[in-house]
Formats: sequence, structure tokens, C-alpha cells
Amino acid sequence: RYFNVYGPGEVPGKYRNVIPNFMWKAMNKQPLTITGTGEETRDFTFVKDI
Repeated sequence: RYFNVYGPGEVPGKYRNVIPNFMWKAMNKQPLTITGTGEETRDFTFVKDI
């Protein structure tokens, strides 16, 4: 089972917008918000890699 799949056709959700939001912020020289200790990890899979 794949978790946190992102790419064309994705449905908005709590974690599903992380990649586009980080990319937008990085390209616009905005600070990236990291919550918690920064030690947590998540896997993200691009839809075309499946």
C-alpha cells in the first residue's frame, strides 16, 4: 500500500499538500515551516512512480 502519493489529480488533504506547499515556498524564498522536533519522517511517492 502506498502512502502520501502526490502529483496530478491529487485530492487536497492534511498531508497531501506538503510537497506543493514546500516547493512554492522554496521558489518564493519563503520560510519552510517544520513543526515538532524536526526528527519525524514521512514517505512521499510521486504518482507516476507507481
